[in-house]
Amino acid sequence: MAPVAVDRPNADVAADDFDEYVNGEFYKSTIIPEDQSRWGSFMILREANLERCRVICEAPESGLVAAVYNIALQQQSASQPAEVVQQMFDGITQDVCDDVSYVCKVGELQTQGVTALFRMFNMQDAKNPELRVPYFSQAGLGLPDMSYYTDRKDLHEPYKKYIAQVCRLSGAPDVDAEKVFAFESTVAKIHLTRVECRDPDLTYNKREFEYMQALLPSFFVHLDIPDEKKREIVVQNPKLMEFLPALLKITDVSTLVGHLIFRVADTYAPFSSAELIQAHFDFHGKLLNGQQKMDEPWKRALSKMEGFIGDELGKLYVAKHFPEEKKKMCMDMVDDLVEALRETLVEVSWMSPETKEHALLKHSKFGVKIGYPTQWHSIEGLWPDGVEGKSLAELRKSYSEWYWQAEQVDKFYTPPERELWSMHPQIVNAYYSPLLNEIVFPAGILQEPFFGFDKYEMNIGAIGVVIGHEQTHGFDDKGRKFNAFGELKDWWGPEDSKEYDARAKVVVEHYAAQSYFGKNVNGELTLGENVADIGGIKLALRALRKKYPDGVPDDVYKRFFESYALIWRMLIREELALKFLTIDPHSPTRFRINAALAHIDEFVHTASYAATPYPHRLNSSAGGADDAQNSGHVIQNCGDFPPPSSPYSSMVKSISPWTPRCSS
Repeated sequence: MAPVAVDRPNADVAADDFDEYVNGEFYKSTIIPEDQSRWGSFMILREANLERCRVICEAPESGLVAAVYNIALQQQSASQPAEVVQQMFDGITQDVCDDVSYVCKVGELQTQGVTALFRMFNMQDAKNPELRVPYFSQAGLGLPDMSYYTDRKDLHEPYKKYIAQVCRLSGAPDVDAEKVFAFESTVAKIHLTRVECRDPDLTYNKREFEYMQALLPSFFVHLDIPDEKKREIVVQNPKLMEFLPALLKITDVSTLVGHLIFRVADTYAPFSSAELIQAHFDFHGKLLNGQQKMDEPWKRALSKMEGFIGDELGKLYVAKHFPEEKKKMCMDMVDDLVEALRETLVEVSWMSPETKEHALLKHSKFGVKIGYPTQWHSIEGLWPDGVEGKSLAELRKSYSEWYWQAEQVDKFYTPPERELWSMHPQIVNAYYSPLLNEIVFPAGILQEPFFGFDKYEMNIGAIGVVIGHEQTHGFDDKGRKFNAFGELKDWWGPEDSKEYDARAKVVVEHYAAQSYFGKNVNGELTLGENVADIGGIKLALRALRKKYPDGVPDDVYKRFFESYALIWRMLIREELALKFLTIDPHSPTRFRINAALAHIDEFVHTASYAATPYPHRLNSSAGGADDAQNSGHVIQNCGDFPPPSSPYSSMVKSISPWTPRCSS
């Protein structure tokens, strides 16, 4: 393929705003589609992948995939709320009469895919990663983050109206939205912040099973956990768990009933009638994300089917769209990047020999997976009577019950299945897992504009940087706390940690000075992803330099940097941008281009880009430009379904925000 052309209406802008220089014409000539809340290279490729998946889903020979897709498609025009949801409402109103029965119902709803106060799921024990244990994490708020209950007063009345509306349309008894909102607001005050949730030490609190049984004993009544599966557990936020019994004791029963009815109504609305689907979208998609209209019915149907049996679709996808030669091409590039990281670690001047030995051991144990897994997620036992004649809501409820038993309880205290992936192969994304110490690149992202160019510098500037990004996560501020074997174990000498933290502080302050839609980036929340962005670029450049022992020509550097900027071009609606600034550990893409490149010598000094000083380079308050440059990368110079109870959600670090669009 020929290099991608970059329009340059004003070449001087390269020195001021490289994102605008490369992507300016795209921004001027492009309007975000009404059914999107953001639009750029990732979304364009995702849309192309959806079309490929649609063809597969519409083929009768696709079996269960086609059958579930067709049920989901028909559901989009349903005129009545789902009967199975009415049955869940009946169970709530009949069974909940006090705080004890409320907690009992919270546990039962967990098995049906509804999260109320917290979530229980299996995940590798961070301090014993050869064993999966029950984790308990905070969850169940209807707004995107705890801060919305205090800082986003503009959303409070619309949210309360939505609570009342979605319950009424679902056929539920009257719910007092004011009381439900007040209850959620009280719980939200005890939640950890997004920054605190990034701290693996703070969120690792080992307890015995009796700890939760003593606090909330009735939660376990319907969970069918055998005695031999009641051993040690990990609690993310003990303060919350210890707060709940007293709160529930003083909360009136009508509020508790209303809260559970709303949690069911909100969770199942996208699987119910057309009217409920629209109401759910109007709040979650339009008001919170800025998306102007829902996805087309076939896209919504595909999303629902993929949430149940995404790997079944993945098998068909890779057979049709992922030739094996792509895997080898990508593996060759991975080898270049793996060697680049090894060389970088060897050269780190500030790291003690003992810590460096551990770092190199961790590097040597990196796993790499490309394209598709060698082991697929099993659906044995799911829907044994078939899916014919079932509603989409019925399929979701039965799926959730099967998932709870087969993928959660049955796997408590068992070794991890290392060949299973945390993403389906058709997904346009990539990730690093600190517990498995592996980087994974699904087939979906191994396409243009990320991969497939004729010129090495364009591939390494796109997918190569993605590969380097995921590798760097193993040494970012969170990943560095895990050793070569995935254990949460400190392997850094005290002085090395101080050196690391000093460099990380520069990155925090640099990004915190960037403003987007009138709000500053949270430098602490985004630290890990910013470090990975900077590190990914530097590793890719090291690999590129090895191809040019006599020096990399300027035009090659230019194609590299332009290829990088092209993958991060992005238009985004203000509503989603503000939401991401609050909850997303990735910086806005504008700064993934401009701010990250401020730490790159080869960019700052490339002749064609050096007409004037690059301003983003000077945005750190920790020392001058040279300090920011030399400290910029803490290692180099030295980001719906899957089910919310997925064990991977709190640990996987992906290249792009793993937040599905609200298609309802």
